[in-house]
Amino acid sequence: MGNIYETPQSKIIISDGFEFTFSSLGIWRKIYLVWIWVVALFFALVTIAILIGAVPLKEVSKVEFTLFISALIGHTIWLTYATVSRKVGQLWMLSLLSLFPLISPIGAVIIASIATASKRDLKSKV
Repeated sequence: MGNIYETPQSKIIISDGFEFTFSSLGIWRKIYLVWIWVVALFFALVTIAILIGAVPLKEVSKVEFTLFISALIGHTIWLTYATVSRKVGQLWMLSLLSLFPLISPIGAVIIASIATASKRDLKSKV
């Protein structure tokens, strides 16, 4: 028996070397994620311009606008994580959240198709 204070040597063994990463996504899912990040970056830059006063904002307060952008970036991070990790349940939840207040029905359909493709990826992996 080995030393009880010895660091255990555990390694995750992947039989075929396939991992769920951004590189292993299909081209359409990559394009969609890049598009979502470009839009989020644009809105983040607009928010910074509003906060420093370069762009006047009259109807919506700066706090409300900042909260909206924070929610958008949080949604983008969550969507990226769920898509790259092939988290089917989370993708369906994001799809439903996009439908709930009718924010983006087309985005909900796209996310649902990503969930379906991710489910196929998971089945083909097993």
